[in-house]
Amino acid sequence: MFTVIQRTHKAGKQVDPARLEQPLGGTLLRKERYDAIARRQQTYMEFTQVDDPTQVLFQERPAELLDPQLLSFDSERGVMLVGFEVINGGRHYQGWWVRWYPEIPGWYREMMTPR
Repeated sequence: MFTVIQRTHKAGKQVDPARLEQPLGGTLLRKERYDAIARRQQTYMEFTQVDDPTQVLFQERPAELLDPQLLSFDSERGVMLVGFEVINGGRHYQGWWVRWYPEIPGWYREMMTPR
């Protein structure tokens, strides 16, 4: 299953829908770990990105989405997950718009093709 995400917030502030970042393709996993500071099990979503041939040196990897909650679900379009990302030691509200496909969609393949 091929997954595409777009982050709807940056450093806790909502991004204008017309200026959303480029979609990122890869796999999305739900995991849990013990957080010693909070003294509890913490659920998080981890996104592993597919290599992008257009990015030669550096490509930002999305941080883990902590305490994810399902905000909306549309079986034909995708899901909206909200939670927190840790950025520079601070917790920032974050939303992930997640879509999934049986295989890499043509529009994504074209977007990843170097020009």
